[in-house]
Amino acid sequence: MGSLGPYGGVIGPQGSGKTLDLLIPALLSASCAALVTLTKVDDFLLSFPMRSRDGRPCLVLDPFGLAAGLPELVWDPIAGCVDPMVAERRAKAFTAGTIKAALGGGYGDDAAHFYAAEAAKVIQAFFHAAGLTGRSLDDVLRWVANPTSAGQPTEILLQHPYAAQVGQVWVTRRTWQTGAMPGRTVSGDDMAILRPEEIRQLPERQALVVAGNGKHIIARLARCIDGKAGRRLVARQHQLRARLAERSPWVPRPVARATAAPTEARHYGIAADQESHL
Repeated sequence: MGSLGPYGGVIGPQGSGKTLDLLIPALLSASCAALVTLTKVDDFLLSFPMRSRDGRPCLVLDPFGLAAGLPELVWDPIAGCVDPMVAERRAKAFTAGTIKAALGGGYGDDAAHFYAAEAAKVIQAFFHAAGLTGRSLDDVLRWVANPTSAGQPTEILLQHPYAAQVGQVWVTRRTWQTGAMPGRTVSGDDMAILRPEEIRQLPERQALVVAGNGKHIIARLARCIDGKAGRRLVARQHQLRARLAERSPWVPRPVARATAAPTEARHYGIAADQESHL
């Protein structure tokens, strides 16, 4: 096998010995890490004892429980979904597989992409809500089974301080009058929150601006780092960064948020162990 170089391929009919004569011996003699896919449990069991000797880590991804009792490789799709961007990427990854399946079944390309995008919005919200409150994939599956009556994720996203905003938000505007009849007038309206995919469609250097006493607008932006004043600002930034590098590093923001999110959820009464309060 070493003569094949860094990679190689073996093609042969079923029963020709590709696994028993080539793959298994290569696994037993290799001292490096290996990622292997096998369809037969017996073939896997041939290499597992030797690969896991002397305390070497060896895990099996076994969703059907065919090799029960062996160390399992488990991936939790909820882990990290305190960050709404992580929840969004994972939701889109889950629904992306439906596009190819739909096209293979003869459905239109536009329809497949539309329904995948709509499903990703729902799954993203469920992942984010579960990540914020320490819930598990079982909770997400329960919400998915009946999404129209799943009020928990909506309640979580509306109440949790780390939640990405969804739906609509009430924008309050106050007007003060002076003179013979001074006073204050309070008004407002519901403003739709742009979803992440909609925000990314805005032209470069434009953003949604919400004014306290006016209509919200899409404004053209001027970057503070442009021009002479901007170069001075960047220079000061580099100086401060150099000083900070000499000190102890800060805790990375995603880690800090993931640690603090369950505490905040309990504070607002929306944690998984406080389900009865929702």
